[in-house]
Amino acid sequence: MTNNLLDWFNQMMAVRGTFTWIEFSILFILILVETGAIFAGFIPGDTILITAGSIAGIHHNIGELLMLITVFAIASWIGDAINYYFGAWLVRQVSRIGYIERHINGPIFQNLTYHFNHRRWFLFVFAGRFVPFVRTLVPLTVHRLGLDFKSYIGLAAGSSLTWALVITSIGYFFGHLTLPHGMNWMILGIVLLGFGIMFSNKTFRSKFINLFVKI
Repeated sequence: MTNNLLDWFNQMMAVRGTFTWIEFSILFILILVETGAIFAGFIPGDTILITAGSIAGIHHNIGELLMLITVFAIASWIGDAINYYFGAWLVRQVSRIGYIERHINGPIFQNLTYHFNHRRWFLFVFAGRFVPFVRTLVPLTVHRLGLDFKSYIGLAAGSSLTWALVITSIGYFFGHLTLPHGMNWMILGIVLLGFGIMFSNKTFRSKFINLFVKI
């Protein structure tokens, strides 16, 4: 799927134009699904944000950057709201499936469920938004731990906006640089690879979760 997305982005690059409303809509749906569909964590959300931001940077179009940030923030916020209610219901229905059971009730998240430090709601929602796979489980976890929807959705709005602003702006920065042909994409690829390796490591994810448990 990542290769198909990159092909699509390359086609936009070849046109050297601006994003169309259709492309904005596709990006919106991708992030909405990545956040709200629970088990769609395989969709490379951070890659989408950075790559789209870098294209806006290559276009030297601050208006595109602001529009992308808005689209991504709203999509992820709505996805979080869907995940909070619908996700909790869906998990109860399909938890008998082995893969899903392991995904939502693995040792890392069992530790979080039983030892969560309730003074760290803010840190959990904000930091979790920046970690692939973890961010899809944050709404489910806060629902399970008893955080009311009104409190959660306020935190989710702030975390979604911060995530969209930071990650998309990083891409814009790299795209805006005047570098030899292809160099900005190579730097971007190295950054994404580094993040991917770091967050795919179980030890790192376990240590990350330990930030939110009682000591």
